[in-house]
Amino acid sequence: MRKFSEKYGSFRVWHNAMPRVSRYARKVVFLHKLFPSYRLDELRRLSAGAYEFSKKHWIELTAEQKTERILSLEVARALRHNEGFKETIQRTGISKSTLLKNLGKKISKKGKKWKISKTDTIEVEMNVYEEEIGMNSIIVRNSKDRRLIGQYFADVKKALRDNKAKILKKYKRIILKDAQGNKHKLETDLDKIYEIQEKIEEIEAQEIYKNGGR
Repeated sequence: MRKFSEKYGSFRVWHNAMPRVSRYARKVVFLHKLFPSYRLDELRRLSAGAYEFSKKHWIELTAEQKTERILSLEVARALRHNEGFKETIQRTGISKSTLLKNLGKKISKKGKKWKISKTDTIEVEMNVYEEEIGMNSIIVRNSKDRRLIGQYFADVKKALRDNKAKILKKYKRIILKDAQGNKHKLETDLDKIYEIQEKIEEIEAQEIYKNGGR
């Protein structure tokens, strides 16, 4: 096993040698959680880009990193709804180090309990039903917009089930601004939403037919 530094044989020995409360020490502790096999000098040399994934724009991520961010944000959502950390980690299959890299300082451990910030400004791509466009994929900028879209689709489901267009009335004046600054209006017309869903089902049926015909 490699020594943590010339003076300290392990991270635990380094951590217990004195109170580690300075900004520098807290950063070392945080980075050690992400890269537990790194020596102290290797942690010091890490650039912010190696671990501050939460600040990266969606379009800068690889396909694998996008999947990891989606899973990390699912954990964040679950924690904000008071779901258990261990259970959520197991359900999503994401590792703790990957989660910390993607959520950064928005997540922390206090005692035995993990805490998540009330909000974040992490970008992610989401689908919406948009006026004059139909199903559209946009890059949302923060947790507030993610919650809004999630609630919108929940209300769409209710409106379709009960055939009550008035459930969507509250979304008529809402304008979503994506990461590029483009504005989007959510579809609130039930007939048009039915049309959107029919098109989606047609596309899915065609894909099933193609796959089955191979």
